[in-house]
Amino acid sequence: MNVRSIFLVAATCAAGCGIEGKSGAPMPTGTEARQALEKALDTWKAGKSPASIADQAPKIDVVDYQWKAGDVLESYSIVAEKQGEGNKTFGVKLTLKKPPGSKDVEYMILGKDPVRIYRDEDFTRMLNMDNNPGAGSKSRRR
Repeated sequence: MNVRSIFLVAATCAAGCGIEGKSGAPMPTGTEARQALEKALDTWKAGKSPASIADQAPKIDVVDYQWKAGDVLESYSIVAEKQGEGNKTFGVKLTLKKPPGSKDVEYMILGKDPVRIYRDEDFTRMLNMDNNPGAGSKSRRR
């Protein structure tokens, strides 16, 4: 099993495999997922780090490379909501102060406590860790 497969299985199990009630892992409701995403984006807009909401109840873990890199969020608008297996996905229009501009992104929300919020690009990058040339050098097996 390659790294991508292992991560996908682990992320799915951690987030909630299947339908709530049929598995041991909880799935967020649309309201819970939206509230967690709004809390995360409001925290970013206020100039705080993703770690500043990690110790609150429920615990919220955010993976967003632009936020962690120090980009400054001016405003956001949640424009769409989609239901996935064990997750909720929201389309969001981000308007950044630094660097200036706007961008349409998607956030995937998994689990209830902790709530895990992944930006679409970051989630894809994690799934393709073994195929990501920017992830660092790979050791060669002999």
